[in-house]
Amino acid sequence: MGVPPQEGYLVSVFDHRYFTRNHRRGRRGRDSRRECAKPTSTPAAEDQNTAADTIIRVPTRGVIDFDCGRISMNRQVVTLGTASWGFDVNCMMDYIGPGVDLAGMTAYTFGDCIRACAMFNKFARNNTCLGVFFSANLTTSLPIHNANCFLKSYLPQMSPERDLAAAASLGSSPQFMKRGEGGVEGGGDAEIPD
Repeated sequence: MGVPPQEGYLVSVFDHRYFTRNHRRGRRGRDSRRECAKPTSTPAAEDQNTAADTIIRVPTRGVIDFDCGRISMNRQVVTLGTASWGFDVNCMMDYIGPGVDLAGMTAYTFGDCIRACAMFNKFARNNTCLGVFFSANLTTSLPIHNANCFLKSYLPQMSPERDLAAAASLGSSPQFMKRGEGGVEGGGDAEIPD
């Protein structure tokens, strides 16, 4: 639909939308109600890829590559700025209990799942997220739960999990001081550096 850009040139999204809108109306150039810039082309740098960005489709089925045995051998550490959170991993386990899940989301790596827990704590300025459950099997987890990574608000006794999965508990974390605690002057919150 429309004239493709010359080889070696990139066309901006604005240019494409302008051309497409006016082409559908049977107009070229000026719009009778308002004046818009005419489409322009920008020469592409020789070392840049001139192909348009490709829309990717994220998987909703299948099993994510996840080597829980290797990951569980060492404490997994997430560092955000100068603050770090350490997670102890237990393969094929989950924390199940009433109200245990703070939030559920889709994560394509175990690292993204524990990072979400650490980020939740950093933004909340407390250690509300005490652990996670991660399922590598998208085929079974997403249709039922609409998520495969669950942030945990407390850690009841672990329960066995049949799928390729892991539970991780927060083993180390920065101290968050609340107003008036720990000798913080003026009753303010302690700063957690980025």
